[in-house]
Amino acid sequence: MNKAEIIAFELLKKRGYEEEDIIYQGTKNPDFICTDGKRFEVKRIYGRNELLFTQKQMKELQNDDKILVINTEIKKLSDEFLWSEAQKQSRFIIKIMKYPNRRLQITISDRIYGIIEREAKKGDKRIFTFAGMLLAEAVDAKDKE
Repeated sequence: MNKAEIIAFELLKKRGYEEEDIIYQGTKNPDFICTDGKRFEVKRIYGRNELLFTQKQMKELQNDDKILVINTEIKKLSDEFLWSEAQKQSRFIIKIMKYPNRRLQITISDRIYGIIEREAKKGDKRIFTFAGMLLAEAVDAKDKE
């Protein structure tokens, strides 16, 4: 589980669910299904107010699935809403990640890898934005071929 999912898991336990009543689906949608039939997708906030969804999530999430928006900086639930209300709510910008159904390989030099590793160890979050930009450029270039 990532940070946001761990926070959400603890939140569900505080709401009265026993650990054995919460089924975690790391590679499926939604992230959690409880034995009472309730379903929860966990999203962390990017930037000030962006939530990222994959195209697969857009297809697989059901109207009555709850979206739990987690602020990982303060380790708390920031908001929650039904999937059916996601496009109507105004607090967050919903972004759809577009990427091909295949994996891409990006080759970088040892020097660039060292820079990324050093900055990541310092806790510079901008480096992850840089890595994301590299990936986006690679996807755009591949799509134009």
